[in-house]
Order: sequence, then C-alpha cells, then structure tokens
Amino acid sequence: MNKYLGILRWSLQYQDGTANTAKPMDPETRKWLMEAIESQIVDPVEQMENILKVLKLEPQDSNEGKFNKEAYIKNKADALDELIEYVENIDLARDFNKVGGVPVISKSQE
Repeated sequence: MNKYLGILRWSLQYQDGTANTAKPMDPETRKWLMEAIESQIVDPVEQMENILKVLKLEPQDSNEGKFNKEAYIKNKADALDELIEYVENIDLARDFNKVGGVPVISKSQE
C-alpha cells in the first residue's frame, strides 16, 4: 500500500494544473465522427465471403469474357494472401469454416 501512496503523492506533486475542458459533443459532430469510424471498420467475415467469391471465379467469368490468365492468377493469389491474414486468427479461421470456405480451398487444390 505504501508504494501506491508514494506514486499518488508523486503524481499529485507533478500535475500541471490544467482544467478538464471536455464538453458534450454536438449532434452534427457526433454524426460525422460515427460515419468516419464506421467507414474504417472492416467486418472480417464479410471480407472472407468476398474473398471466396474471387476464389470461386472461373476463368470465363473474369474480365467480361476476355480471359487474361496473368490477371486471373494474380487476383486469386492476392485473395489468398488476404485470406491468410484473416485465418491466422483461430476465431476467424473457425468463422471461415462456418461460411463454407474450407471446401472452396480444398476444391482449388485439386
């Protein structure tokens, strides 16, 4: 307990005397802040579902009938790289399985 009293005394001795200037946020600023935060939040399950759509694409489905093998392979490789970042987390790997991702990966390895 004495350790904490010493820390308290020290911190009180070195406070800078500034007053609390916090005030309630007006509705317009709050709305703007919430939109900014929500625009930066990524739902990993939704992202994995989008990645699965890319991985399910067949060559004839890409580029509106014009098959570009190099772009097709790059898109799949990029999708797999992004997927790896998600499934390294065990909870997200479980979610990946729940959204049907394992069969898609297994099929692509055939």
